[in-house]
Amino acid sequence: MSQRLTGLRPRVALTFAGILVGYSAAHAQSAGGSGKIPVTTSSAEAKRQYVKGRTLGENLRAHDSREFLTQAALIPNDPNPYDSYAELLMKMGRFDESIAMYRKALATDPHFANSRFGIASNLMYQGKHAEGRAELWKLYQAARNDGERRTALFGAAVIYADEGKLDQALAELKKEYAVAEKIDDDAAMAADLVAMRDVALEAGKPDDARKFYVSSLEMQEKSDLSSEVKEDAKLNHHYNLGRAALRAGDLAAAREHAKTFLIGATAKNNRGEILQAHELTGAIELQERKYDQALEELRQGNQQDPYTLYRLGLAYQGKGDQAKAADFFRQAANQHTLPTLNYAFVRAKARKMKA
Repeated sequence: MSQRLTGLRPRVALTFAGILVGYSAAHAQSAGGSGKIPVTTSSAEAKRQYVKGRTLGENLRAHDSREFLTQAALIPNDPNPYDSYAELLMKMGRFDESIAMYRKALATDPHFANSRFGIASNLMYQGKHAEGRAELWKLYQAARNDGERRTALFGAAVIYADEGKLDQALAELKKEYAVAEKIDDDAAMAADLVAMRDVALEAGKPDDARKFYVSSLEMQEKSDLSSEVKEDAKLNHHYNLGRAALRAGDLAAAREHAKTFLIGATAKNNRGEILQAHELTGAIELQERKYDQALEELRQGNQQDPYTLYRLGLAYQGKGDQAKAADFFRQAANQHTLPTLNYAFVRAKARKMKA
């Protein structure tokens, strides 16, 4: 979202940013988080516009969003406002309206790749997986650069994963890797290997996942990336190996990797990695059926991560609190964000649990 906002006039962009952050904050609060996302803009006017948008976002479930379209009218030849509004409508579960707004963005700029991805996402949420991939094929055919080609292939992988077709998802990711390999983009190839390992892990193949983890780390170490990035990759390797050990049932090794990862993340004061460390530890506690400990750890994880919400549901289910379990399963299933592999993995599981 932030990259797309850079093309807007500053005042309008801040209002849009506030709306989406406000709506997300409201959801985080309902998921048990604080819902507090600080204003980081500098000037008084910037803060006023941001807060205006955020207040609107927090109340969108009862709002007709006319203010959003009023803001969009200020820059009628820019696809960004329609694309941003479409993303918000998708998050609210208003898929047909979201698609219509994405179409408006494409009518303004036929090459606006983000909107094509957004349409495919809505179709996926409507259960129209083949139609979603067809939309992405249009993006691939019209792609002006490798970035757009990679976006189309990644989107197809996500849609296959959402269907539970993990072999096909992996095949699309290998195509995406080939695009990066052709131009010797080490960072992109390393990221693709990470995605492949996640698919392998979800498919119950921890040994295959470990191979992808090792290949990804080796590629980053040999690259011309900064020493800071390389050190961070080494630390994240513990997180990755911890997940693989957990999937393989080696809880002792999983705990050791989780502990090392948390110590390193805390030393750097890296908030994102600290959240991940607690999520991994919570997953380990859940595997051991230590539900209170699992809840304590998972509550310290990212409360907008669908897998964290799903595991919170499992922990409450283990404690016999079916009402709370059902609420967390519902939240995990109904995020309706621009999809990621992580969300695709857990969405079907959460929907079955809440049914």
